[in-house]
Amino acid sequence: MKILFLCHRLPFPPNRGGKIRPFNMIRHLSQRHEVVVASLAHTQQELLEGEPLKEYCQEVIAEALPNSTRWWQAGLSLLSSRPSSVAYFRAPKLHRRLAEASRRYRFDAVIVHCAFAAQYALDIPAKFRLLDFGDLDSGKWFDYEKTRGFPICYGYGIEARKLRRYEVSVADRFDYCTLTTQGELEEFKKLGVPRPHTVIPNGVDTQYFQFNGRKNQTRPVIAFLGRMDYFPNIDGVLYFVKSVLPLIRRSIPEVEFHIVGSDP
Repeated sequence: MKILFLCHRLPFPPNRGGKIRPFNMIRHLSQRHEVVVASLAHTQQELLEGEPLKEYCQEVIAEALPNSTRWWQAGLSLLSSRPSSVAYFRAPKLHRRLAEASRRYRFDAVIVHCAFAAQYALDIPAKFRLLDFGDLDSGKWFDYEKTRGFPICYGYGIEARKLRRYEVSVADRFDYCTLTTQGELEEFKKLGVPRPHTVIPNGVDTQYFQFNGRKNQTRPVIAFLGRMDYFPNIDGVLYFVKSVLPLIRRSIPEVEFHIVGSDP
């Protein structure tokens, strides 16, 4: 099949969650299908760093969208019905290039990772269309509304409601929807969209990450892995340390907790 794979971040190098998941999907699909990848970068340097992605697919269609343009577009959307987080990823030139690619390839399927990228797929004809939400971002913004301070909490609340309406509208235009966790799936059900849906969980590359055989570890260790400039990860780690780790240490006093991640 000829597959168009759309994602909101150029998925190479696969060095963070928003890139690792789509990269592995692309690598897997390319083993049997002709895959064209479309995505955005922040800078020309990021585009250059993503060049090796071409080894895993038929073609890469990517545009650099500078931060200044992204935030300008997001700001303009504050007074409109368009979610700012969707406007942040809007690149008219990428729309035009995808329209041309659609005529050239006549895609059999369109797969979109992250609802922010769904805007590029809505006018592209295909026999099968799948939207991999990954996280349901409106749910995350609703959580931010409850946990962030004044006045930013109000901004998150407004964005959450706008984004929830957008998620409903785009999900209704796909044949199938997928989420990363069961919790995200339960949040998706709140959309009320009558579309088939399931969980595609994240995994671990066990061919790359293997036990090294060292025997010098004497204490039991619990590890958290993730980017540590990301609020849900920070919030989760703090909750674990305050509310869960003390319970574990009642039975296993010597247990260690390791936080492993970039940009703390």
